Amino acid sequence: MNGARQKALSPGFRPKVLCLCLVIIIVSASRIQAREPSLDLDASKDLPQSIARLLGPKDSLLAENSKGEILYSYNPNALRTPASTFKVFTSLLALKKLGEDFHFKTEIYQDAEGNLKIKGYGDPLLISEVLEPLAGEIASRTKSCKQIVLDSSYFKTPLEIPGTGSTANPYDAPVGALCVNFNTVFFTYDANGKLVSAEDQTPLIPFAEKIIRSKELPRGRALLTQEHEQTTLYAGHLLRYFLRENGVKCGEVVLGRVKPEDKLLFEHESPYSLTEVAGKALEFSNNFIVNQIFLTAGVHEKGAPATLENAVNTAREFAAKELGIKDLIVAEGSGLSRKNRITASQMMKVLRAFQPYQTLMHYEDGVWYKTGTLHGVRTLVGYIPEGDSDGLTRFVIFINTPGGSAQKVLGRILQSN
Repeated sequence: MNGARQKALSPGFRPKVLCLCLVIIIVSASRIQAREPSLDLDASKDLPQSIARLLGPKDSLLAENSKGEILYSYNPNALRTPASTFKVFTSLLALKKLGEDFHFKTEIYQDAEGNLKIKGYGDPLLISEVLEPLAGEIASRTKSCKQIVLDSSYFKTPLEIPGTGSTANPYDAPVGALCVNFNTVFFTYDANGKLVSAEDQTPLIPFAEKIIRSKELPRGRALLTQEHEQTTLYAGHLLRYFLRENGVKCGEVVLGRVKPEDKLLFEHESPYSLTEVAGKALEFSNNFIVNQIFLTAGVHEKGAPATLENAVNTAREFAAKELGIKDLIVAEGSGLSRKNRITASQMMKVLRAFQPYQTLMHYEDGVWYKTGTLHGVRTLVGYIPEGDSDGLTRFVIFINTPGGSAQKVLGRILQSN
């Protein structure tokens, strides 16, 4: 499922995620000549009947060409639930606050007692393919450690994201300062009924196997939780496995803090820039990734530890100062919460600012777009090339009427142009 209810993103970004596809027929026609009404007007521009009949009173539509001329407008100033299209705003927020070339870090320390200490800073792409070479780097500097001490203090714990539940669904994956593999474990059973990893790059370690058996789950994904800092401990146990594979003798895995007197061995930098992270978040509509960068933007502005309140305030201030959107209603960064509310006019301001990053969106049949899906909600935002010119038509489609289709509305827009 796309939107807030996304499928899980497997480590390494192998093609395991089925993305929703738009089936779009683009019909060439003359450009619409339109007057330039203000986005502040509540009046809706007259719509072709083929489009109007697809919209209900709880829906909104706004489309403008590269000159800023409004092509279609319907309830542009009514607050709507954006679902995962809100990820476009959060990605813009992070790119502007943290920088396009920002890289997440993880710090590696050693104390006087020979303990190895790992401090996380919210890296959302600390996956097995990254963790294994990280273990190799540690092994080049030390061959033993008394304990592996995990420091997750950069994020407040527990930190609950509005809209998430206690299900085993990947979209409910919790956030944290030190997490691996999106806080999920992908597993299956072999021909003999033995529990095994479903990913070649990720071993099924005893810590994870115990969790799976306690939940009595069928094959698929086990979701780690914040209870007893399970997510953080799994990161440490998986790192210990890779360290032992590299010849490092390690003791138990425990929770703790880095102290001022501890020696910094090195600072690991994620191989992914924030631009790449945002692109993957939008492509796979991954709630975990988006809320990690949402919280990190809050830390950047308000200081550690990361809290939901600081991230929300940072987002609202950015919207007001940089986009001219006053009193944006933000609950979290991914669009999972129905408490996120935005108008089509406000989202259009987001799209204008996001246009330099349009290629981070999914591209199909000549359209860059981001979808959003919740129960009874279907949304689409994006960009349509204008003929042979370099111009782009921007569109916002918020369907908050159960049974409605944002894809059909976009299809009609393309056929009408």
